Amino acid sequence: MGMIAKIAAEVRDGKRDKFLSAKLWLEFPAVLVMTLVATGINVWFGLDGWVGNAVAVVCGWSGPRAIDAMIGAIADRVRGGR
Repeated sequence: MGMIAKIAAEVRDGKRDKFLSAKLWLEFPAVLVMTLVATGINVWFGLDGWVGNAVAVVCGWSGPRAIDAMIGAIADRVRGGR
């Protein structure tokens, strides 16, 4: 839903020509990846219900780049970095 709202706002602001465009197909891999990340987190921690939905919302809101940065920061801390 967040992706649809973002695209609609871009159309309204004139940053995107129309809602249904070839560029929209480029958004689907990001949605798929965020779904897989959220599902993986939910399975790993055994989350379900509202908590599992909240994880999906946070993953969708933050996006792939933020998730990658968070995972990198956690990995650095685990390895002993600051």
